[in-house]
Amino acid sequence: MRILLAIVVGTLTGLLPASPAASATFTVDTSSDSAGLTGCTATPNDCSLRGAIARANAVIDADLIAFDIPPGDAGCSAGVCRIQVAADFSITQSTVIDGYTQPGALPNTIPAPGANNAQIKIEISNAAGFNSFRLFEGSGALTLRGLAIFLPSGGMVSGARPSVILQGNWFGVTAAGTSPDYSGNGHVVSLSSCTASQVLVGGPAPADRNVIAGSGRDVDGLPGGGSASVCAASGTLRVEGNLIGLAPDGLTALPLRDPFQIATPSTPTTPAIDFSGNRLVRAVRNFSGGFGGGLRFTAGNVMDQTARIQGNVFGLAVDGTRTGVERDHIFLDA
Repeated sequence: MRILLAIVVGTLTGLLPASPAASATFTVDTSSDSAGLTGCTATPNDCSLRGAIARANAVIDADLIAFDIPPGDAGCSAGVCRIQVAADFSITQSTVIDGYTQPGALPNTIPAPGANNAQIKIEISNAAGFNSFRLFEGSGALTLRGLAIFLPSGGMVSGARPSVILQGNWFGVTAAGTSPDYSGNGHVVSLSSCTASQVLVGGPAPADRNVIAGSGRDVDGLPGGGSASVCAASGTLRVEGNLIGLAPDGLTALPLRDPFQIATPSTPTTPAIDFSGNRLVRAVRNFSGGFGGGLRFTAGNVMDQTARIQGNVFGLAVDGTRTGVERDHIFLDA
């Protein structure tokens, strides 16, 4: 199998459409995971995240799920509200879930490839005994913003979705920027189905930048672990401006167990790929084996579109400290 990789200069324009305007807004006002809280009215404690998703699924047009959980809620502490889910979410219509609507939440203001100073106020984690493999499954276009998502098994987005946009989120770390203390090494973030024609992870603005950190522990108890992978069937796949393998401070190493992977399907048509402006480190940890380099580029077929890898920083923390990448910085395979 052959890979055509071109390093090009310039910008990719017109790749991604603007997010669709929301036709309705459902405001989450409780950290409860109850499926029965679907009122989403001005009445207190009548709209869980699961209930808001159910309401959005009943509307054909794109909807916004916002947050206004009061600080006295049982799941809130020190201004951060944690939603502990006991089952995967099924999202079947175009939906935007925006954690920056929670009072006190603020997007990052530091340009790439610096640290990330976002104020995240909504966490999504697992209830005791629940292991997720498809946290957000379904078929509708999905946008996630302003969320800290960490689970011991996986934060996967699955299903035949036309587009996936992930902006301003922290994957694999808490809202405090610390690594969760669990031993699992699942998917920190993963697009498990290569069906979307538009995938955007990050973006050019500081507010777009994600933190994608290793989550869990290695065999010596050091923080790090898990994997992260993105793919698209056609159209465009852009990964831009993200902080990968570090805590939000840009200094603390939280390496993934495996390389960050960009994949294309085995179909004749492949997406145009842009991996630019990211900071990626993968400090050496003891994960009972070698798992390749920092960035892994896997093409399932001869590419008919351009792939650009440009303007990234590999192996260095934001203060210039050599944190390193295990093995090669960029690994190409088929």
